[in-house]
Amino acid sequence: MKNKVSLIIPTKNEPYIGILVNELRKTFGNSMEIIVIEKGRILPKVKANVMRQKTSGLGNAFFEALQHAHGNIIANMDGDGSHSVDDLKKLLAAIKNKDLVIGSRFAKGGENNDVSQRRIVTAVARRADALLLGLDIKDMTSGFFVVRREVLEKIKNKNVLGYKMLFPIAFAAKKNDFRIKEVPIVFTPRKAGNSKVAFNSSGFKEVYYEIKMALLLRLGLF
Repeated sequence: MKNKVSLIIPTKNEPYIGILVNELRKTFGNSMEIIVIEKGRILPKVKANVMRQKTSGLGNAFFEALQHAHGNIIANMDGDGSHSVDDLKKLLAAIKNKDLVIGSRFAKGGENNDVSQRRIVTAVARRADALLLGLDIKDMTSGFFVVRREVLEKIKNKNVLGYKMLFPIAFAAKKNDFRIKEVPIVFTPRKAGNSKVAFNSSGFKEVYYEIKMALLLRLGLF
């Protein structure tokens, strides 16, 4: 179906996912395909297509769910309430004349209200990523975006290192002259549950994965 939207929401025991899906249904009705891909022990009972993740990592969750998506416009957002439905509406409006729209905390008008520890991780990673990839994108570590399927079809390696699935998507979009836009969003602390990334060994490991993947992409090895 032309311009049908498939929204992917990767989760791992997210207590807020039911509230989020209900809000999405109130806003978009049944016009949007919602796919919840769950890495946790129990599959949530929500008004969406729910599937269990077989791969490892948040980045791989997106590409695994993509195989079950029917839309030609694919969106991704967090399931913890840190991304708002109102901002999703802004991204979907912008995709009408773009190929990749990124929800940006650091574009003019955007806000990053995340906890202080994760702000440090994000600041370190985004500077290194922008330099290595040579992309004029302010929020390369965003997990909130809308993209046309044609862009995704240009990606050869869909085995993502770490959390950030946007790296190969943005790199493929730039390499193939697709139109990219950053839209300012307000990123808020999660509504419920505990963060999967903290400023500890796990946080440093994630930064390492991001820098490694950026370098491999730039060298044409990924």
